[in-house]
Amino acid sequence: MEEMAQTYNEFLSAQKSTYEYLSDNFMKDIQLFKSFFDLQESLFYNHLPRTSNLYQFQKYEQIVVQSYVKSSHLIFTSHELILRGDYGTARILMRQIFEYLILGKYVQITKDDDIAKKLLAARQFNVYDKIIRLLNKPNKKNLFEFWKLLSNQTHASTKSFQIGINYELNFAEILATYRINLIFLCCKNSLLKNNFINNQLRYYSEEFGFKKEENQIIKSQLRETEKEIMKLLSKLGTDLINDYRSQWEFKK
Repeated sequence: MEEMAQTYNEFLSAQKSTYEYLSDNFMKDIQLFKSFFDLQESLFYNHLPRTSNLYQFQKYEQIVVQSYVKSSHLIFTSHELILRGDYGTARILMRQIFEYLILGKYVQITKDDDIAKKLLAARQFNVYDKIIRLLNKPNKKNLFEFWKLLSNQTHASTKSFQIGINYELNFAEILATYRINLIFLCCKNSLLKNNFINNQLRYYSEEFGFKKEENQIIKSQLRETEKEIMKLLSKLGTDLINDYRSQWEFKK
């Protein structure tokens, strides 16, 4: 069994040494993560109307915005936890991240204001039962298996969470968790460009915000950064991203 921190200061020391080690060894991944994250946020806020006089969000669009913003916050938090060696804690957040990404895309496709009203009223919504299970295209296998894997990490069991903070012994688990966060970032990029930004918001950004040239530069940089990230991922990871990006169809 690995040597474990026993006091508060030992936990802090283990986190600090892990952060320093991973910051060096994950340098390329971290640079890509930060660049991709910042570019997405710039494009998002360039298209976010500052007043309701310019654009009135429908109920379902409010859910898309919430899904994007909340997944951004969770992905950032997960990133910081992983770099401190707390990959087990990060994994607990990952089902939420994935469900926000799934939910955001679903409500934009269906434009279902009834579901949106329930969500805005903080009603429970089963992402598997109401979305993943009903997927007809693409094949739901990849999305379901990934959701199930993340779900298993949220429950107390001998295979969830972690024991101790030791970057040498846990390196493979830390790297795998970091790469999952990169997968989320790629999915969030699709949610932003293909689901949140519509023609009206694009017009607002370009004509009222004078952001046309800036947005074109950001989109080009997003494409190049995403290509570099995809090179780091396994086939399972790229398949999952492609399934998320694809056109979804549901059983009637």
